[in-house]
Amino acid sequence: MLHRTVIALAATLLMSWPARAEEPAADTTPAPVCMKNGAPVSDADQQVARDILIATKATDRVMMVIDAMMPTMLDLVQKASPGLTDEAVAAYKAALRDEFIKSIPELVNVEACIYTQHFTPDELNQLALFYKSPLGQKVLAENNPIVQESMAVGRAWGERAGRAAVEHVIAKFKKDGVKT
Repeated sequence: MLHRTVIALAATLLMSWPARAEEPAADTTPAPVCMKNGAPVSDADQQVARDILIATKATDRVMMVIDAMMPTMLDLVQKASPGLTDEAVAAYKAALRDEFIKSIPELVNVEACIYTQHFTPDELNQLALFYKSPLGQKVLAENNPIVQESMAVGRAWGERAGRAAVEHVIAKFKKDGVKT
């Protein structure tokens, strides 16, 4: 979930970049209080949710998204400031990456709050224990290969099932006298 949030935030940033390219970032908004059913969520529950995000290596995925966005962001910087030297572009890259890295704890806190909205304190503790366990770590390690294999299988299935579905529907329509 965290990487989807980063992608959405990145898209928003990239779409608004030209309008903000020369404005300094000045966010003085206080961090929202994490609430559930009208009451503040305990610091302990929020910490367990943060522990889950850490155990699942969510911040690693955020870094992958940041690094994947970097060429597009640097392209925007170069378009806004043509003639930048390679050294200046490298400095921008390092500074942009550092700024993103500094803001990751804020994103983790918001995501942790979301977890507390969907799971009870007991469920959060169980999830944290699971993801810290050897089996939980194996699930995380095997997730990407499983997704890759599943996508290949799903693609092949979709092609076969789609072709068969079209053939069956056309045959049924012809049998029923519907023009195709």
